[in-house]
Amino acid sequence: MASIHTKNKLEDHLNWKEKILSVINAPDLGMAEPERGFLRDYCDYASELTDAPEHYHLFVGLGLLSAVLGRNVYIPFGAQKIFPNLWLILLAPSSVFRKSTCISMGRRILHRVDSSLILPNEFTPESLLAGLSTNPRGIFFWSEFGGALSCFDRSYMVGMKETLTDLYDCPPSYTRKLKGEEFVIEDPCLSILAGTAMDWFLSKCKEGDVKGGFLARFVYVPAFEKTKSIAIPPKPDPGVAAKLIRELQEVREIEGEINIDLIKQCYEEWHLAHESELREENNVESLSGFWSRLEIYALKFAMLYHVSEEKNLQISTFSLFKAIDLVELLKKNVRSMVKEQWVFGQDAKEKQKLLKIIRNKAGITRRKLLQNSNMLAKRFDVIVGTLKQEGNIQEEKGRYYPIVSNG
Repeated sequence: MASIHTKNKLEDHLNWKEKILSVINAPDLGMAEPERGFLRDYCDYASELTDAPEHYHLFVGLGLLSAVLGRNVYIPFGAQKIFPNLWLILLAPSSVFRKSTCISMGRRILHRVDSSLILPNEFTPESLLAGLSTNPRGIFFWSEFGGALSCFDRSYMVGMKETLTDLYDCPPSYTRKLKGEEFVIEDPCLSILAGTAMDWFLSKCKEGDVKGGFLARFVYVPAFEKTKSIAIPPKPDPGVAAKLIRELQEVREIEGEINIDLIKQCYEEWHLAHESELREENNVESLSGFWSRLEIYALKFAMLYHVSEEKNLQISTFSLFKAIDLVELLKKNVRSMVKEQWVFGQDAKEKQKLLKIIRNKAGITRRKLLQNSNMLAKRFDVIVGTLKQEGNIQEEKGRYYPIVSNG
């Protein structure tokens, strides 16, 4: 992952507004690439060992930093504190993208730093609450997030998603009574690093998971292609691995309040543009939960970038711009998921089914579309009419075409 943008290029912009607009209009993963420090070293290390999409390594590295730092550092945010915990999901269509490999690689490194930071994969509500009562900080590594969602829907796990949702914000103290026993968790700070195949994940999602805020707390990291192939991965370099462990141990020693004086004006300019962008969206209600979390993730990412590279408590604009660029890229996927993937109810699912066919086969005839949809003709005509009225498709000479939205 060779770096494309440099500090000089970022700071040569004429003003804050021009900088913000340049990132919003043309986010580029190259700008988000770390240039030095733990994140840079981890990306280089991991990319030699697997042919997974290289940006996966950046997010795994961010997840490891979040677990190691825990509540050691924070940004003051009114009466609250923003801690650098992250909830991350690597998305890809199949096993060839090595999601589990990336997650396992990060887990092995963290295990050598402090195995107590690795939270259990399997648990009951009682065992999790009891464990967090004595060890309230760490990271869950879930190689299949769809499986975790299925587990949470079992009768004995009722309330687990709500508990995790409450713990996401790292309250000073959390209390829950369960089967007559009271559990108290002091100073929790939980991160999650998970992977899943999109279709499997969507099949396990429920409308309440989206509207209730549980899924809005995650960062969704998609991959659509790989740039290389490794048939037989090489052995890891023990010297490089040892360096990564030392770097994480050094980061762990950093403590205190993060100074945001240098980035405050820049962040406020981006925040205004970010909120304005939401007001222009067609589905504001569905996106608002994700949008508000991404505002906070920009600050979390900036913390982690800066601590990785500078190991001090004053965030630079350079770190913030990397974070903002990362969030702008993530916003594209959130839009797509909310608009096209998370559809609930029979009408919405049937509309999405027809729209997907038309997008994949632009110019398809009515006869072919009806055959591919497996719908009754009367129902088919209703759904097609709705898609036309909503401006999603158009019909020309008996053929259907998608209407591409700029949003």
